[in-house]
Amino acid sequence: VTYRFPPFGSNTQKKKDIADEISLFCWPELEDTQAVKQLYQSQNSETFSFVLTEGDGSKRFGYCRRFLGKEPECYCLLSFFPSFGLFSQILDIVEHRREEAKTSVFTFLKSVLAEKIPQPGQTIVVKSFSTKGQSQDVYKLTRSDNDYEYLDYVSFEPLFDSLDIKDILFLLESLLVERRII
Repeated sequence: VTYRFPPFGSNTQKKKDIADEISLFCWPELEDTQAVKQLYQSQNSETFSFVLTEGDGSKRFGYCRRFLGKEPECYCLLSFFPSFGLFSQILDIVEHRREEAKTSVFTFLKSVLAEKIPQPGQTIVVKSFSTKGQSQDVYKLTRSDNDYEYLDYVSFEPLFDSLDIKDILFLLESLLVERRII
């Protein structure tokens, strides 16, 4: 983690521990250089999500967009709310603004943090300083009212491309009997 937004405040040690955990979720394949090379060749960016479960059973949802250029980087947003569509919209804007200037990304994220998360089915309007000119950019972000919207964004093609049938069946069996899968 090279930058954290907003900066650490209270409960600093716990937040640093979470930041360390998140980096492992953002780049789990860094140990496998062959997998990283294949990933770089196959795409420019990748969006995915994960769930961190706390000791008390509460969940944090992580939404990541990785950019796989000369200098790979990942933007990861954490929330207590499951809303892949909303955070995917935010990450789309981050990707667009990132191409112009990184300071533009942080200005936008600061504007997003100033808003309350919308209720399911509701829309919020986020205004951020424009990167071009002196006007403000206005974004409408809508939270889906479907709790299972993340299933709309899942592609099983990479799973079937990288695993044989025997491994896929073992994975499904493990999920059905609720075995831990790492």
